[in-house]
Amino acid sequence: MAGSSDITAVKALRNDIVDFTTGAINAKDTGYAYLDVSTMDGSKVIFLVDRAGAKNPTITVFDGAEYTGGAQGNLTELTTAGGEYIIGPLETARFKDSNGYIKIGKATADTATLYVRAILLP
Repeated sequence: MAGSSDITAVKALRNDIVDFTTGAINAKDTGYAYLDVSTMDGSKVIFLVDRAGAKNPTITVFDGAEYTGGAQGNLTELTTAGGEYIIGPLETARFKDSNGYIKIGKATADTATLYVRAILLP
C-alpha cells in the first residue's frame, strides 16, 4: 500500500521512567504503519493507536499470512469515535509477516489520521 512507513518501538524499562515523546509516533493517513519485530520479541509489544476526528474507521492489524496463525485473518475493530485504543500484545505467529513486520492500518477511504506508537515491554 502506498504511504506505508515504519514505527520505532520505545523500550519500557522495569522500575524506571522512559521518555515516550521521542521517535515513538507515526502518523498514518494512507497505507499502514509497520513495526519490524524481527529483532525483538514481538509478543511483548503493545500498540497505542490514536484516532483523530469524529469518523468511525475500522482499525486493522493485518495477518501475516506466512506462519501458522496467519490463516485466521486480520484483527479488526470498528471505532465508535475519535480516541485512543490499545492493541496487543499480539501473537506473532498470526500477525508477523515474512519481512518480520506487524502492520496496522485503516480503510484507505478514511481520511482521518491514525497516530501509532509502540511500546516494547520488558
